[in-house]
Amino acid sequence: MLDPAEFIDSCVEAVADAWASIDGKLPEFRRDRAAPDSASGVYDGYMSEASELIDRIGTRGWLLIGPPLSKRLSDAGMKSGDRIGETE
Repeated sequence: MLDPAEFIDSCVEAVADAWASIDGKLPEFRRDRAAPDSASGVYDGYMSEASELIDRIGTRGWLLIGPPLSKRLSDAGMKSGDRIGETE
């Protein structure tokens, strides 16, 4: 499972990725993500704006939560009904 800092970074990147897609700049965003020293600044710009947007959502009392439980279980190699710490 992601630690809180990784979770926030993932949320920011997901919002930035979606925003770049809406703007028709997804290829540039993903290219810049793969090449951090890119001079175009597309990735950094969308990441900065997405971070600001999430901060503003938080000041209005909204709370971000993690991915759905089914995804978290799947990522951990588990399924619904599995018991944590149970031995076979």
